[in-house]
Amino acid sequence: MRRRHVQDSVIDVSQKCIKALPSPPSVEVLEPFSIHHQYLQPLSKETNPASNILHIFTLELNLSPLYQVKMKFFAAASLASGLFASAASAIDLHLEFAGGCSTSGGGFVCWNYNPNTCCSVNSGTYFASGSFRAIPRNWNIQARGHAGPNCGSIREQQDSSGRDYVCLGNGPFGGLGYGFNNRKMVRGATLDAREDGETEGCVQPEVLYLADGTQYNYTAIAETGQSTEELFSLIKAGASADDVTSFDAFKLDEKLVL
Repeated sequence: MRRRHVQDSVIDVSQKCIKALPSPPSVEVLEPFSIHHQYLQPLSKETNPASNILHIFTLELNLSPLYQVKMKFFAAASLASGLFASAASAIDLHLEFAGGCSTSGGGFVCWNYNPNTCCSVNSGTYFASGSFRAIPRNWNIQARGHAGPNCGSIREQQDSSGRDYVCLGNGPFGGLGYGFNNRKMVRGATLDAREDGETEGCVQPEVLYLADGTQYNYTAIAETGQSTEELFSLIKAGASADDVTSFDAFKLDEKLVL
């Protein structure tokens, strides 16, 4: 690609959109076409990057309606492709109260989790089994079940070895996590010790579900700060949605596939 000098940073945009724009007098461009950073508003860390992209293209450049449509299409297409790419490499961790990695007893879903991050509820909650789902078949991960609460020592570990599903049934587990299979297992070691400090720490699941399949936004429940001990006891006992009506406000309308 032939390159011309451009000061500061540049942000690439659709070639079709830029061809129709007059070049700023003091700005040279890259081929394929780019826009000088000074004409764009910096991205805000507090805002969704996708909304910033749309804002930059439609507001900061003051394009005509025709080119606004083209710009929006380009940004939306990029966002959609990113989401599909993310979904294709997502791994879901299921903390299950029932044995055999069954969802029949209720549990928690740690959705779309990154490696070297352990998912755990709290120091008093243990699970009979745990499963790892939607594993890309070209990955070979170490699926880990942690014995203690808050991602303690490793009780059980399996390599995925081309499988898209791994079940750990030798609980109880206080949490689940995974990493890529480039290190030897050290039974009883904590995640911090095994990953040389690379772990992002222990995080909570996003979804809670009952034996009857009802799902709740656990992130929102945890943010309220209310006690969940009674709720967890009811779930273990096989409670249905009718038994926990005080949490109706946190029900999910669109459910995850368990």
